[in-house]
Amino acid sequence: MIKKILLIFTLLTSSLMAANGATIYIRCSKCHGENGKHKAFGKSSKIAGWKTEQTISVLNIFKNMSKYDKFARVMNRQVSKLNDDEIRAVAEYISKLN
Repeated sequence: MIKKILLIFTLLTSSLMAANGATIYIRCSKCHGENGKHKAFGKSSKIAGWKTEQTISVLNIFKNMSKYDKFARVMNRQVSKLNDDEIRAVAEYISKLN
């Protein structure tokens, strides 16, 4: 019985994280496109399929920047609102885009 409860809890938690990442990504899609295949401002890489840890690293760089150009300012504004769990959730979502 306990194993079943833990399994259900794990599945629900995973589903919520994926949904949360998808919800967060809606803001990203305005520049990166629905599927992550647009170059934001004609500058960024296509982010679809990036590895989770790579995305987390890049997002944290933007989050912690103190000097930036116009592109980085937009990213800083978006990412500075996210906590570590939200950054991981959106990074995991991006890793599944193709």
